[in-house]
Amino acid sequence: ADLPTDGPTDLSIALDLRRRQPRPVVEAILSLATHLPGPERSLIHAIFGEGRTIADLSRCLGDRPRFLRRRFRRTVARLIDPRFAFVASQMHTWPQRRRLAGTLHILHARTLRDTARRLALTEHAVRREISAIDALFSQHRFERDVLPNARPDTTTPEPEKD
Repeated sequence: ADLPTDGPTDLSIALDLRRRQPRPVVEAILSLATHLPGPERSLIHAIFGEGRTIADLSRCLGDRPRFLRRRFRRTVARLIDPRFAFVASQMHTWPQRRRLAGTLHILHARTLRDTARRLALTEHAVRREISAIDALFSQHRFERDVLPNARPDTTTPEPEKD
């Protein structure tokens, strides 16, 4: 899937339910939401895909609006984190252990302890994989932000002074 890893669209406006969201934001959020676990994916799809309100969903689900709004904001905050898009777009190139650790810990917001338990690994092993993901993410950001702006050595000799 085409994921907005670093596009110009500011996804932080997706946190504001009071305003109508621009189409590129809605498409980006829905694209990223495909990597969420089922209940969170359904919530994001209902709000962004179907245009339902928190009040309407809370009546249907029997949840208090305040709790549903908090869940929505936590989920969207995770979706708009650049690390989420990075993991979602790059994980297919990683070894299985790293891919699974990134999916559970970063995409599904599981704790290190729960991720380790689900993968039958030690917490230290999961922490190493997450550290490797963070290093790859830092490298990605460096290559994206710094390298295109770096210019080859084009220094010209200083004019001779008399």
